[in-house]
Amino acid sequence: MNSTSVILSFLTAALIGFLIGLERERKREMIGSIFAGVRTFPLIALFGAIMGQLANATSPLLPVMGFLALAVLVGLSYWRESSG
Repeated sequence: MNSTSVILSFLTAALIGFLIGLERERKREMIGSIFAGVRTFPLIALFGAIMGQLANATSPLLPVMGFLALAVLVGLSYWRESSG
């Protein structure tokens, strides 16, 4: 892959994550407190894009380990926020 397609995949992931986060922020105004928003979703999407690019360059096991690490961090964050 050339650098243009890599940058394009990062920008696409960030944009999709931003749009999902924006929708969550809009629901926050209607419902109240929500877990993640406009900052969290683009970061998670970029992390996924980075893991995908690294999987192409290295071992396919790397994204699995990255997903597990991210799942633990998100789970801990959700548990901490929901406990009050």
